[in-house]
Amino acid sequence: MSARLVPLARGLRVFGAPLMIAASTLAGLLAGLLLGDTGRCLCWLLVGCPVLVSVWAWARERLRLRQSGRRR
Repeated sequence: MSARLVPLARGLRVFGAPLMIAASTLAGLLAGLLLGDTGRCLCWLLVGCPVLVSVWAWARERLRLRQSGRRR
């Protein structure tokens, strides 16, 4: 049974972060629709998460390239 868990663990390692981003975005959209004014504030935070993650990944890559001496 452990041989079967290895591909599952690998899949969660690869797709875990995108699934969490998708779940938070969906939760934000539902909160904006269903929870009134509080939901709107929550919606801004949760729907903005993919933008923040993208900026973080871009900045991390730029810093890594700068430290290695290469530029794109």
